[in-house]
Amino acid sequence: CRARLEYWLKLLQRVWGRGIFYLLLGAMQAAQDGMLRTLCGIGLIAMGILSFIVSRGASSKLNAVHAQLVSQFGSKDDAAIRRAFRQFDRNGDEVLDSSELTLVATNLGAQLSRDELKAVFELLDSDDSGRISYAEFKKWWLGAKEVDYSMV
Repeated sequence: CRARLEYWLKLLQRVWGRGIFYLLLGAMQAAQDGMLRTLCGIGLIAMGILSFIVSRGASSKLNAVHAQLVSQFGSKDDAAIRRAFRQFDRNGDEVLDSSELTLVATNLGAQLSRDELKAVFELLDSDDSGRISYAEFKKWWLGAKEVDYSMV
């Protein structure tokens, strides 16, 4: 039972998953009697739609960052990937935090909003440690972790 619950709760970890949740709650709320309930439902539906917009924007920006990163450092060998990772790992702790991920995006010309950065960070941080390890970065770089950008 716990495994099934965890599986379905992962849906809420993604921006688009929360959007689905907001749409569902908004539709149920809007169907209730009363003006206030209808307005609350409409608000939730608007938040669901906004979640999909943020997800789509973050996806396209992440794709652009990935393409720019690979073209700038030019290689898929371990030395080039490590060199790129170390360039952005400012404090040398072998992980990227959200501020360092912002630096990566900014240096490559992508301006991510706070919400887009959060969505991208959650996608790349596959072990939910709150940091992007070199292994996670390398998987993304090599495409071994084929990023389904709709997952943002």
